[in-house]
Amino acid sequence: MRDSHDVRDISRRTWLARAIAPVAVLVLSGCGALGGLLGDDEDAPAPARLETFQPAIEVDTLWSRTVASGDGGRRLQLRAAVAGGQVVAAGHDGDVSAHD
Repeated sequence: MRDSHDVRDISRRTWLARAIAPVAVLVLSGCGALGGLLGDDEDAPAPARLETFQPAIEVDTLWSRTVASGDGGRRLQLRAAVAGGQVVAAGHDGDVSAHD
């Protein structure tokens, strides 16, 4: 059970975090805005020209599977993994499948 000192300490930390967070966001976002005002963008070098690319090998798709359609409005960035000789994948809906 928490005593009153623990509760006061937690509420102080919560208040401090809420007070510091907006200040930190303003300070960090201001760093990017100053670059355009100081003229730094004019001196930036132009991007390098892309070279033509000839692949050394040709890759064929042997099989493919769909685990789940879309992302359900979430940006989970789930990736397939190889485990125990199987490809294991999870969908945003919670379904997990393994394929030989």
